[in-house]
Amino acid sequence: MDDDLKSIMICFSTTFGVGLVLFIVIFVIGSLESLEITEVGLDYDTTRIKIDDTELYKVGRHYIGLTHRFIRF
Repeated sequence: MDDDLKSIMICFSTTFGVGLVLFIVIFVIGSLESLEITEVGLDYDTTRIKIDDTELYKVGRHYIGLTHRFIRF
């Protein structure tokens, strides 16, 4: 019985660990936005429905948040 419990705990820990890593990867990838060389962008928060006009983003990949998108110009 002790070996069965150990096996179940290892299986649970592995499944939880893989799920957590997968969640983090999806969260980070979903939070990235990119701008082309001819574009600039403002950060638009789709949850609060607000535009952050304090920073103008230029070309490249930016970590802006999961519920944020760029308004491109």
